[in-house]
Order: sequence, then C-alpha cells, then structure tokens
Amino acid sequence: MTDITTSSNSEMTAVRIFWNSLYRISSLGFLFGAIISAVCALGYIILAMLGMLFSSNTSSASELTLSILGGFGGTAIVGIPVGLVVGLLNGLLIGAITINFFSPLRNIQLYLWCLRIITAAIGIVATHFTLAVASNLFGDSSYRWLDYVSIFIDPIFGLSMGWISQIFAKWYIRETQRARRE
Repeated sequence: MTDITTSSNSEMTAVRIFWNSLYRISSLGFLFGAIISAVCALGYIILAMLGMLFSSNTSSASELTLSILGGFGGTAIVGIPVGLVVGLLNGLLIGAITINFFSPLRNIQLYLWCLRIITAAIGIVATHFTLAVASNLFGDSSYRWLDYVSIFIDPIFGLSMGWISQIFAKWYIRETQRARRE
C-alpha cells in the first residue's frame, strides 16, 4: 500500500491515485452519458419523424416539436444521471483496485486487463441497475421503454467504462514511471 503521508508531487500517494481516479472517470462518465443521451434523442426524433411521415394521420408542427423536446428531455433525464452514477461508481472501484492491488505497479499488462474486464462488467451491471431504478422510480408505464432500451445501452456503457478506465490506467502508468525516474 502506498504511504499516504508523503507530500511530494512526484510520488504516487493513495490520495492522489484515488482523487485522480474519481474525478477523471466520473467526469468522463458524465460526458459519455451526455453523448449517449444526445444519440438516443436523435434516434428518437428520427423515429418520430419517420412515424409521422408514414402515418395516415396528418401531423402538425406542434407534435414534431413535442417529439423533439421529449426526445432530448427524456433522454437527458435518464442518460446524464446514469453516466454520472456509473462514472462515480467506476471511479471509486478503479481507485480502490489500484490502491489495494496495484500500488506499487509491477505488472502493467495484468493491471490493464484487470481494469478492462472488471470495469466493463461493473459498468454493465451498474447501468442496468440505474436504468431499472429510473424506470421504476417514475412508476408510469410510459417509462417501461427503459427496460427494453437497457438491453442496448448496458453493453455500450459497460464497454465505455472499460475504455474510460484505460484513460486513467495510462495516466497511472505514466505517473508511476515518472516517479521511478526521479
């Protein structure tokens, strides 16, 4: 375990590792949640426009406006909080794994593979759980679509959390190697 009392900026303290894992990964999780929200909203809007185009009913501009607002509003209510929650959980998990099992860093390849597998699996489970809670929280049957959408979103968020963990891992490896040289 790394000594927490050292204050040199070049040394990898437990506090520095934990803080960097938490803020780097949760901010990237939030950003990725926003991106997924925008993509889902765009898909929802395209489907709404296609539905209006091939519908026998005459659709007004207000229905299209409501579809656009509903697409962005509905996915922002779900996607951004899911990204933040999953990012925070991923940051806590990576910080704990790095401090307890890979500090000091001895085997880089083992560290990278452990982070990929563990964070992708936890990302899938945490995303599914967060979407299930969001679906049940609203209590309205109109939000049951989250149960079906989660089949597609869970792997995307899981793989993205595995990718995001690699960004932190590269930082940790670079800083560890820099500390060894000094």
